[in-house]
Amino acid sequence: MNFVSFCPHICVCFPLNNVFPVPVLALGTGIQWSNLFDSVTVDDDFSMAQVLSLLLFDAVLYGLVAWYVEAVFPGEYGVPLPSYFFVLVSFKATLSLSLSLSLSLSLSLSYTHMNTHTHTLAGK
Repeated sequence: MNFVSFCPHICVCFPLNNVFPVPVLALGTGIQWSNLFDSVTVDDDFSMAQVLSLLLFDAVLYGLVAWYVEAVFPGEYGVPLPSYFFVLVSFKATLSLSLSLSLSLSLSLSYTHMNTHTHTLAGK
């Protein structure tokens, strides 16, 4: 499938939740893990896996747009960041620090949970 024939599929991805499963349901098989990558019709190679991947891509894209708009236009009580904030060194340092802190916190919580579980098993 080339890019030119893929573009119309992207444009109609959201209405496919009503149209796409109809031929599959008419066959009586439904959409299963075994036929997720199979084409519904002979003349088209568009599968339900492509629909789900496009929906996931849309969700990530809209999440990033919402995060950016919220950071640049925070509302009445927030401090707005400049429109180019994601290329600033200070933002990258803050992001790196917050990611490392969340990782270390999750690791320490899992170690504490594992240690507590070991002590309760040893006490029985």
